[in-house]
Amino acid sequence: MQTLTACLALVGAILFAGCKKQEAVESQAPVDSETTGTPAVAGPIEGIVHPLMTEQLHIFIREQGRVPASYQEFATARMDSPPLPPEGMEFVVDAATRQVKLVKIR
Repeated sequence: MQTLTACLALVGAILFAGCKKQEAVESQAPVDSETTGTPAVAGPIEGIVHPLMTEQLHIFIREQGRVPASYQEFATARMDSPPLPPEGMEFVVDAATRQVKLVKIR
């Protein structure tokens, strides 16, 4: 329970620190909405890095020897109950940087 509380506090702190008025930057990445809604891009994805989930991603990569094809694959393989993203956002796996990031849903 303490781990969950700490994780939620960290997500809140990250979101609070990242909440500032910025000009909207729209990426033109194609979306594979039939499977996961995850942007299908080869380059880095713009978003907020989630440190704890990125750590879990590195464990997945080390154990499986590859980057997961989607966030869904990663989340179901590594976590019993993955955290829910804030409303209007989703988690994605950035294969280029090997990080889990929060991005706005389009």
